[in-house]
Amino acid sequence: MKAVIFLLELFIFLSYFSVKCEITYIEVKYPLEGQRSPPNAIWPHPQQISVNTDLLYVRPHDIMIYSNIITCDIIAKAIERYEPIFFPPALTMHEPPTTAENILQSLTLNIRDGNQCEQYIQQTSNETYTLTIFREMAIVEASSVWGLLRGLETFSQLIYIDEQNYVVINSSVTIVDSPRFNHRGIMLDTARHFLPVPIIKKNLDIMSYNKLNVFHWHLVDDQSFPFESTSFPDLSRKGAFSPDHVYTPADVADVIEHARLRGIRVIPEIDTPGHTFSWSKSMPELITVCWANGKPYQAIYAVQGEMEIFNPSEPRVFTAMDTLLREVKQRFPSNYIHLGMDEVYDKCWLSNPNITQWMQNMGIPDAKGIHTYYADRILNIMRNINSTPIVWQDVWDEKVELPEGTIIQVWKDKSTSSDMDSWASYLNQAANQGYNVILSSPWYLNFVSYGSYVTNTSVMNLEFFKYYEVEPFREFNGSDEARKRILGGEACLWAEFADGTNLLPRLWPKASAVAERLWSAASINNSEDAQFRLDVHRCRLLRRGIPAQPLLNGYCGNYELGMPRSMVNHPAFNYENPVWGERSPPNAIWPHPQQISVNTDLLYIRPNNLTVNSNIQSCDIIANAIKRYKPLFFPPKLQMRVPPTTAENILQSLTLNIRDGNQCEQYIQQTSNETYTLTIFREMAIVEASSVWGLLRGLETFSQLIYIDEQNYVVINSSVNINDSPRFNHRGIMLDTARHFLPVPIIKKNL
Repeated sequence: MKAVIFLLELFIFLSYFSVKCEITYIEVKYPLEGQRSPPNAIWPHPQQISVNTDLLYVRPHDIMIYSNIITCDIIAKAIERYEPIFFPPALTMHEPPTTAENILQSLTLNIRDGNQCEQYIQQTSNETYTLTIFREMAIVEASSVWGLLRGLETFSQLIYIDEQNYVVINSSVTIVDSPRFNHRGIMLDTARHFLPVPIIKKNLDIMSYNKLNVFHWHLVDDQSFPFESTSFPDLSRKGAFSPDHVYTPADVADVIEHARLRGIRVIPEIDTPGHTFSWSKSMPELITVCWANGKPYQAIYAVQGEMEIFNPSEPRVFTAMDTLLREVKQRFPSNYIHLGMDEVYDKCWLSNPNITQWMQNMGIPDAKGIHTYYADRILNIMRNINSTPIVWQDVWDEKVELPEGTIIQVWKDKSTSSDMDSWASYLNQAANQGYNVILSSPWYLNFVSYGSYVTNTSVMNLEFFKYYEVEPFREFNGSDEARKRILGGEACLWAEFADGTNLLPRLWPKASAVAERLWSAASINNSEDAQFRLDVHRCRLLRRGIPAQPLLNGYCGNYELGMPRSMVNHPAFNYENPVWGERSPPNAIWPHPQQISVNTDLLYIRPNNLTVNSNIQSCDIIANAIKRYKPLFFPPKLQMRVPPTTAENILQSLTLNIRDGNQCEQYIQQTSNETYTLTIFREMAIVEASSVWGLLRGLETFSQLIYIDEQNYVVINSSVNINDSPRFNHRGIMLDTARHFLPVPIIKKNL
């Protein structure tokens, strides 16, 4: 193909920037071991690398990029996407000195052998690349566009801004690189908590920065069914948390396209026969009714719900699954579908007399026979639609014979339960039995463990250490052919305690440790050295707008979250977009008052039109509080309706009164009185206290009583009596701003 010249002109917003980043000790008596890394250390580590220490300048506004495949949308969009990565938009960069001759002239991205622009990365795609810098030219060569993407990421990591704010890169570089494993993934659960599409897309960006290539999308589960099916629209209409917590066909296509351009496969998971309670909202006939003491719909805590798991005796289960899997096959370009099949608690099956009678009629002797029957039916559907099945290991544990080509995902380990074997043993058995295998057991990132790992000579981040030290073949005793069946691994984040607020910092940079284990050679295993290199990468992620959490004490620069040059919210790196116990109403109060009486009748509140009176209005503490609480009463981005014109039950006013002629104290004291009363009656709300501090506490309680109902009216209870005071006078939070600096805006937001 004739080479096409492409000129990339980059315009930079200038501001002060400090390039240096550094982790430091937990305590002085525990100095860190290992070799500190340069500011352009590469993650994951390449297979072969030779780099000198001499530097070339890079002109921040004028880098020439050539390619013999520039018309390929994957490459063209990658070049555009890497503009703010090469030259972060909020950071200062100087032109090279006028006398400088050592300036990088060009970057060339060449595909070998006339290979074409593939549209989707495959399990067997070649991601090998070479990167050389010599004679003021950088060249990335590969046999596929996916190799070019990986090489472009490595090139982007070699560029850095030095302490004089010049953009520089090593003058002589030779890298030969390829992944150790072809399957390198992240599993995200979007059913236990919904993850907004912009968060999913940002996570795909970070995956590409770590050379990961599989997004395993656990779409649905007991808790919700957010996947909008065109075949069964009621599944999400009734099974999602709300109409807003749904992935439309356009959303799914958007995620797939975002992943495609970054060389990432999207593998959907439709988990059955367990984890299917959300189906019951629209298709209850498919779900098994659980029995106890001769009665149906009997929930037993920690054993079974009233109904759960698919009913294998119901033919409509398999008709529905055939239809849905065909739709999934059509919607997702990957030839792989994850079928789940984990954690099928068969006590519910065996409690149901209709199922036990069906078992007798079918000659099925036990629960294992039900597993086999169900798996055979679903796997036959997969054969008919020509898709490769992936299953969690549970169905294999049950000795169900799986068809050739089935991929088993190993997730169990004796560290999780004494009933289990080690993950290495499972890996051995499955691969030696001829199955392809994906490893996840040691990489469950939702198992949060805080603290440090202490050896005789070093202290490391505990989570980094336990994920980085995993070696998939450490106890492997299979043949060379069996080794080839270990396709790779996935880091999993189950979402019981993760949503859009904390997903990214919880994943990163921990998942980077998994990424290096799956990409780099087994010999790259010095944790002390790697910890320094990963800290460089963590700071790099911050410069790319990622709220990656710290490894140890230390700092990155003035681009940290909340600091003047932070890029976490910069538009260049962002995208627009059963419980046991009594459920709480939408205006439940926290912390719970000492005494409270509330009725269920409601008053309307006119949005942005609530009269607030006070006998201490001139006090700046109260005046500022009233101003501050207005957007809390009436959130500015939420839709709120004016009360119906015929409504008479409208809250007219809020009064904040201080008793006994007390004055406006300026500072709260250890002995200050924070007692207050709050009453609502006759369409009036009154907060009374003996100090301004009590009024503040009562105003917060009042703000929590207000909510927006399902018709978008702002409402509050019509009759309320609260007497409240603190149990303890000293109730605090301690923040440490020495081990990591906390910007003042973050401290103020915490206040």
